[in-house]
Amino acid sequence: MVTVVTCTIRDHLIDNVFDNYENQRFVEKELIIILNNDKMDINKWRVRAKNSNNVSVFQLPEETTVGECQNFGTNLAKYNIIAKFDDDDYYSPYYLEEQLKALENTNAAIVGKRDCYYYLEGSNTLLSTKFNLENQFVDRVMDSSLMFRKDIISSIPFPKDNIYYDNRFQKLCRTNGLKIFSTRKENYVVVRRQDKKTHSWGIKDSILKDMCNNLGKMDNYKDYVTKPV
Repeated sequence: MVTVVTCTIRDHLIDNVFDNYENQRFVEKELIIILNNDKMDINKWRVRAKNSNNVSVFQLPEETTVGECQNFGTNLAKYNIIAKFDDDDYYSPYYLEEQLKALENTNAAIVGKRDCYYYLEGSNTLLSTKFNLENQFVDRVMDSSLMFRKDIISSIPFPKDNIYYDNRFQKLCRTNGLKIFSTRKENYVVVRRQDKKTHSWGIKDSILKDMCNNLGKMDNYKDYVTKPV
């Protein structure tokens, strides 16, 4: 019922990619992985995929934009519900279950999370956004939390860009009268590494701290954010 699409340029995050998918309580699912770096070893990923269920791995030339990779994976999906998983974030075992429930219970074409948690690996600090936009319709949601119906892509594909393509996609959807719904912030964490050069969004930890509520230092943030549906 749900196809998870993950585009990645980072070999060292292979375990996180598979763990996020395999740990989902939701059973009827598949994972499509798009490798977007010419130096990545597709055989390594396909060997790992053999130990999982319903996982397909593809590789596109690295000049292919992230938006094009997302369209490629979406078009290959055998299910009509698409969930975008980033390679470096955390999706709790309840994540797909919760997001799909929201998609089914609202008239939204897209669901996601406008409010979220950030985990700063450099200081082991958990932050929480202050938007107060949970469980309501919104203008946009976090890019790595997108869940949408596959048939949208036929008329509104992701823009062929490497940055802000997801925001442009959501804006195009709104322009065409489609609704976006934000669920509660639990069961999802945006993980920020200490080396900001490894992120497409290079915002400093100090700025994020000023923008968010500081929940303090914690080694096991997953226990804090994981909540049953």
